[in-house]
Amino acid sequence: TQQYGAILLIELTTAEIRNSKAYQEYYACVMGEAAPKPKVSARQKKGDSASFTTPPTPTPTTTAESAPRLSAAAKGKQHS
Repeated sequence: TQQYGAILLIELTTAEIRNSKAYQEYYACVMGEAAPKPKVSARQKKGDSASFTTPPTPTPTTTAESAPRLSAAAKGKQHS
């Protein structure tokens, strides 16, 4: 969450930081000149599924005990 209320010490900021857009927005909020902007939601639109990936669903696996396999020789010996 965004929390403003304390001004960074001048010793902790460089001219590059003080001239940045983010710092100027922060400073305006701290000084009461502007209200903090609400965070932009990271949710996507319902129809926008191009970058949406579903988690893989577990597939049931069968073990040798539950589904025994017959070899080709054993299949030929079976009687119908």
